[in-house]
Amino acid sequence: MSNISIIPSITCKVECGTERGTAFFVDAHRLLTAFHVVGSALNGNLIYVEIEKIAYECELTIVEPNKDIALLKLKDETVTREYGSLLSMPIEAKTHFRFWGYPNTLIGEAVGQSVKIRVDETYVALPRDFDAYAVFEDEKHLTEYAGFSGSPVYADSDKIIGFVTNILDSHIGFISIKSVEIKLKALGVAIDSNYVKFQEVSYGRKESSKKLHEQIKLAGNRYKPNLDVPNQSLITLFANLWDIQALKEHEEILHKSKQVFLNLQRSNPILFDTPADKTLLDLDYNIGMQCDVWRLKNRSDTSDWKMVEVALKEQSLSWKQINESMHYVVSRREKAYCIYGPAGSGKTHNVCSIASQLIEETNVYLCFGIQFNKNKGGIIAEMRKIFNFENENYLERLQEKAENDSANIGARRYVFIIDALNEGLDDSYWRESLGILKTEFDKYSNLALVVTVREPFQEKYGLKRWDYSMQHLSGLEKSQEVVNKYFDFYHINYDRNLSGFKNGLFLNIFCETYASMSYYNKIQLRSLGWLYRQYIYMRERAIAEAVDEDPELNITWQYLCRLAHLSVFTYKFHPITRKKARVVSNQLCNNRTWSKSLLYNLIAQGLLLADWNGQTNSIYEEAVVKFEYEQMEDVIRAIAFLNTKSDKQAKITQLKEFIKSYERKTLCEEGFYQFLTYLTILWPERFEKKEIVEEKMVRNNALLQRCFIEGLEWHLYPVEQTILGEFWLEAEKTLGYRFIFSVALRSLREFLKTLHRSLNALSQTDLDLQWIHIVNQYYEESVLYVEDVDEQEYKTEVYLLVWCCASSHPVIRAHAKRKLCRILCNHSNLFEALISDFHSVKDTYVLEGLYNAVYGALLLMRDVELSKTVSLLIYDYHFKNKQPVEDVRVREWLLKILLFTKTLKGGIDLFSKSLPPYIPQEEIAHDTIEIGDDYFGCTEGSKKLRFSLCGFSDFHRYILGFNSNDESQIYTLMPHGQSERPSMLPLVLLQSMVAQKIKTLGWSDQLGELDNGVYSPGRYDNQYERIGKKYQWKALFAIEAQLMDHFAVVDRWHNWANGNKRILRSPYPWYSSTLNDFDVTLTG
Repeated sequence: MSNISIIPSITCKVECGTERGTAFFVDAHRLLTAFHVVGSALNGNLIYVEIEKIAYECELTIVEPNKDIALLKLKDETVTREYGSLLSMPIEAKTHFRFWGYPNTLIGEAVGQSVKIRVDETYVALPRDFDAYAVFEDEKHLTEYAGFSGSPVYADSDKIIGFVTNILDSHIGFISIKSVEIKLKALGVAIDSNYVKFQEVSYGRKESSKKLHEQIKLAGNRYKPNLDVPNQSLITLFANLWDIQALKEHEEILHKSKQVFLNLQRSNPILFDTPADKTLLDLDYNIGMQCDVWRLKNRSDTSDWKMVEVALKEQSLSWKQINESMHYVVSRREKAYCIYGPAGSGKTHNVCSIASQLIEETNVYLCFGIQFNKNKGGIIAEMRKIFNFENENYLERLQEKAENDSANIGARRYVFIIDALNEGLDDSYWRESLGILKTEFDKYSNLALVVTVREPFQEKYGLKRWDYSMQHLSGLEKSQEVVNKYFDFYHINYDRNLSGFKNGLFLNIFCETYASMSYYNKIQLRSLGWLYRQYIYMRERAIAEAVDEDPELNITWQYLCRLAHLSVFTYKFHPITRKKARVVSNQLCNNRTWSKSLLYNLIAQGLLLADWNGQTNSIYEEAVVKFEYEQMEDVIRAIAFLNTKSDKQAKITQLKEFIKSYERKTLCEEGFYQFLTYLTILWPERFEKKEIVEEKMVRNNALLQRCFIEGLEWHLYPVEQTILGEFWLEAEKTLGYRFIFSVALRSLREFLKTLHRSLNALSQTDLDLQWIHIVNQYYEESVLYVEDVDEQEYKTEVYLLVWCCASSHPVIRAHAKRKLCRILCNHSNLFEALISDFHSVKDTYVLEGLYNAVYGALLLMRDVELSKTVSLLIYDYHFKNKQPVEDVRVREWLLKILLFTKTLKGGIDLFSKSLPPYIPQEEIAHDTIEIGDDYFGCTEGSKKLRFSLCGFSDFHRYILGFNSNDESQIYTLMPHGQSERPSMLPLVLLQSMVAQKIKTLGWSDQLGELDNGVYSPGRYDNQYERIGKKYQWKALFAIEAQLMDHFAVVDRWHNWANGNKRILRSPYPWYSSTLNDFDVTLTG
């Protein structure tokens, strides 16, 4: 409880006849008190309050008849007073308060008195009675309590939650503000309803806030609130996690809309194609209705849709409202996330920043991986210990608390955050414990869980297997804004734009170090090794003073290097034990007490992290010490290795032995991997700029190659392009294409032509086997996925973006095309090069992505000369021989570019020379085939492909059209130029054509294996799709192009007056059966 502050100044004595009590101001002119103190005013007695020893008359307002509450108003309106803040708070057991008043005692009458109270239990009050009572907690009891009636009962921060009405033999009874809130508000009294931050109860917000602020201190220098630049992506993620205030409302909308659709289906069974399945969840049912709604809204005859609208309106619903509710419910569905990213990407800073803001809205419980020990009771018991929860069933109690509070402040989830899992116990502990944790949290609808981990531990811990939703954090979201903020704060003028500045850890250490250095040393600040040496030297004076040692001895640097050396050569890249760290500490600084020891002060200064309790994790596993920054530990390990007295050849031999141990899993894999990464960075600084990948004994090792790639952006000296070019060729053979998404763009500059030639030479099957599944998996973790464009390497970026359009995932293609469009708008020199280099690419997904982006950029730029240049290229490459790419989507963008150029003032008309129909490029199959269960293969992915084409799927029912027809509504079997009544294409024949084309494109069970376990949850959530889906669409678009080349196309919406089908004389690709409605110029 805080010290008394405003309460005495807003409280005064009140008298009426023979009664005397206490009143308190609730606004500048009005006071609140107990009615029994002033009730005799109804019999003609006057009411007086004493303010600064002057009596002022008041008039009485009855708040609620037969309730012991009264509102007083000063008759002298010239008098105004400071007043208290009323808080509507539910009164719970084991809560502590005070009340202040003027009892009939010597001190009480003179200056007033405060009394501590505790609510032991709650009960259901009588309608006219007090609704809460409490026991006195003061050690010395007053001899007289008369006069306290009407005294304000207040919580911390002077929030008034009630007023005294009864004294009951060491107890008091009081009326809570909550019980009279409605009546008081009706009289214009201001009342705050957001009580949670003031409520001192177990599992309450205030308790949570105290724990959070203590936990945030453990983050040390990794969290700097004064240099915070919010990460909007993570803010949105957390907002969707905790804010479920409108969830019930949106779920009710979906329930009502489901009933409307079911009623319509019962009254008009042929209205919808979707079966009336009452067993489906409300959300899933509404999602399933989307195709039906789209179909009805786009019919030429809108009468059915109007009937649906009327039925919805009768229930105060609209389709827009239903759509919004589906979005809301879907976005709140997931409540367990893993945020993963490289070391220093800002995971700790961001969760601390967001938690600091989130505590204003909901309970937040933050802890760190290093706080966990192996507990016999498991991870749930360990978390109870970390947060000091009083009950074993604390999760259940938290759920109850959240549910109880929701009635007053709206529904919300409490959020648990475990940061930096990888800094704690071993992989096996987290692999087992995270599944248990997720299972427990799934039981409680109002509890959410977020864990953060350094790459690649998210894979080692099997987080996807436990259904954690994954969120990648590649680095600072607004890197340049953050850099500017840091540089301004530290008064830094630095002209080199290091890619490492996108890493929050590196930026922080760089700025602190740079600001502390002399001008000469600042010039030298290029190497990671030099940076960390200077950083430790900067911290040296404070450590030396604390341990009473000469700072010129650089004892801190010596100590850290010794710990790193032990980690490499004795502990096999594991952290060293705390016991051994103390031994080394005593060797360097002997005869010191614990508080003067080197180990203690490095922990106190935050350079080392340790278990302060000194407890062991198990009988076999001793507590360890770790460097505060993982990157610093990795760098100093590499320095310790390079500083050994052995020559280069001996070091390479030792390195080979380490690699063998890594492959045998007899050392700490993650520790060695990071050590090796930083060794590749520092190697050329030690050995006359010769790269480690030039050493014949190790250059072809895949592990070394991966580490070299990861470290490229940190090299002090740029790697010579000839060496880099040779390396890329070797890495491509050894590693495949995964490395493309792990390196800075500038490192790929010289490899770009080789990569383009390599990908272009692959067959469709090999492209998908070797490239597409890599894009699908790593695109969102790469620099390509961030919104910033590297203006130094934009050409490299656009070539990669075009190739990434080959992805089967719609979310990746959409992002790549939109970013490509933005870059093209700023670099008109790219159009000609891209079209020239990509026009003959086999994968039509790539062509569709490129020409979609080109069309969008031309629309935005409206540059006549550029549009003419692009149109001439397109005409020459695609339409000159009247045999454009067999894909309706690609053809659509190509023709739209030509049409746009034609409409521009001063443009050219190549559109009229490029009109369909086109010369067929191959004969079209007319045979219906049997598509058996194993037609595409025996893998799960191949089976899914077959089901999607032939089973009860959206593609089969709505795209091909089997749900309501047995023949195409667009495609005929009548050759161009004829005018008789056309026979329509049977859908079974269309299905056969698509199946055969899928095989022709190169589908195999190898691709099917990549699709095993991959699926989109539904048509509403299809951002990530199977590679088999890509083959379905490509085959359909190709067959549609062939059909348009061979046969007439009819208008599916309109017939001639005589009822015959209306022939569309120019079979434009936009007459396709699927709507191409993606707008590349939008930013979302």
